[in-house]
Amino acid sequence: MKITDVKLRFAKHYLFVQIYTDAGITGLGEAGNWGYLQATAAAIEKFADYLIGKDPFRIEDFNQNFLRSVYFRGSVIMSAISAIDIALWDIKGKALGVPVYELLGGKTREKVRVYASVMHLTEDNNELAKQYQQLQEMGFTAAKIFCNGPVSAPDGKGEFYSSRIEREVEKVRVCREAVGNDFDFVLEVHRGMTLPEAVAFGRAVEPYRPMILEDPVPPDNVDTMAEVASKVGVPIATGERFIDLREFEVLMARHACQYVRPDVCAVGGITTSKKICALAEAHDVLVIPHNPLGPVSTAACLQICASIPNLGIQELPGFCLNGAEDKMVKEPLRFENGCMLIPEAPGIGVELADDAEDLYPCDRRNPYTDSGVLTDGHRKAYIKEVVMGNTRDKIGKAGLVFAGGVFRIALYVCVAVFIFWAGKTTYQFGYDIFNQQAMSPGDGQEVTVVIPEGSSEYQIGEILEAKGLIKDAKVFYVQEKLSNYKGKLKAGTYLLSTAYTPTRIMGILAGDTEQEGVSNS
Repeated sequence: MKITDVKLRFAKHYLFVQIYTDAGITGLGEAGNWGYLQATAAAIEKFADYLIGKDPFRIEDFNQNFLRSVYFRGSVIMSAISAIDIALWDIKGKALGVPVYELLGGKTREKVRVYASVMHLTEDNNELAKQYQQLQEMGFTAAKIFCNGPVSAPDGKGEFYSSRIEREVEKVRVCREAVGNDFDFVLEVHRGMTLPEAVAFGRAVEPYRPMILEDPVPPDNVDTMAEVASKVGVPIATGERFIDLREFEVLMARHACQYVRPDVCAVGGITTSKKICALAEAHDVLVIPHNPLGPVSTAACLQICASIPNLGIQELPGFCLNGAEDKMVKEPLRFENGCMLIPEAPGIGVELADDAEDLYPCDRRNPYTDSGVLTDGHRKAYIKEVVMGNTRDKIGKAGLVFAGGVFRIALYVCVAVFIFWAGKTTYQFGYDIFNQQAMSPGDGQEVTVVIPEGSSEYQIGEILEAKGLIKDAKVFYVQEKLSNYKGKLKAGTYLLSTAYTPTRIMGILAGDTEQEGVSNS
């Protein structure tokens, strides 16, 4: 059997790869680097040239070859290797007529307990409690609590050490009271606390018995993570951003965690993930596979979970809840009583639907795409990379056209002096523009908007988006904007304009901005 073709498929914010063989067997994989899908796709296409005509069973050989054949690695390369690796395991399982877990040592369990990886960003604790009660009613026995609320607030208290810790602890307390003791929590700090904050928070939530404290600090310094682990009684989970087997070895050797989180679509595929699980077993560390992606990622994770003895729990992304992504595959994975059932079909157990791209159009999460959604940090980077960069390019080309070599050098000197003198002002000007609105405003059309009593931030965001007042906005972006006005947004009827920026609209709804022609009754 030989590989005949490699094809890429984009659906939603996922990148899938299909590897074809002359035996009529097709393997399916998924790439994990959702922030740079185009770059990852290019890397897969580069590797595809090598794969054509090769035996698809030589999985380890390909994995090592792609990893070691050139100097450069990084998340883009590792995500490309991961997608190919998963697809090759899928081919091998199908060719031998068995699920992949049989090739990894066989089953260690019949089902896999999962937690709902949701991002409930509301600051209303009563609403938060209801959302976790709903997850419990859906059959979940564990869920993530997002414990990294916005540090920016209108009153400035978001940056206060004590009040920030208290706010996050209160979330955990409210949720524990809402669901009782027969429910586990994964406290997702999302790398958002400093060392002192993480230690204080970890100690303060111990009475509520969370199962996991996930990424309390950035994972870049293993010793910092180890210090947190040594000072709090809540088990630490980390590793979702790692892209190398050896990073996990160092992490566990320093006793920096009790759970590791390999991402099968980013760390080197099933091949490397299985090795990480074995390392973790030797260190008495449990495994919680990172799974923020689509159904192929989930299926690959389940094959690993089915075959290892040291599984902690499996992440189930909020994107797929309530069957939201069932039509992306021909036969959806099955959830039952808080667990995912292990697929028994040969290979990884799922097949991408023929019309997946049509049902789930490409909607990239990358902040640098044309979606118009930029985080504050990325706005600054965008100004520096695009606006300033393009300006320098145009000046350079003008010098080449009008002056030649000597004049061009003189012009560059002048430009350098100018940029040094005016760069900070220009930079801030561009940043202020993006702070107001990353995309172009509308044509000034007046729109009547009705905000019902009791509307949540999420619902208000949907209303504004549906009316065309926040163009191309994504849920997280809208929630981030609205959260700055929590408790001040007023129900009523408003006459707004499509030319208004999101900041101006939020101010009007909160009563901070007076505007003629606005009615709030």
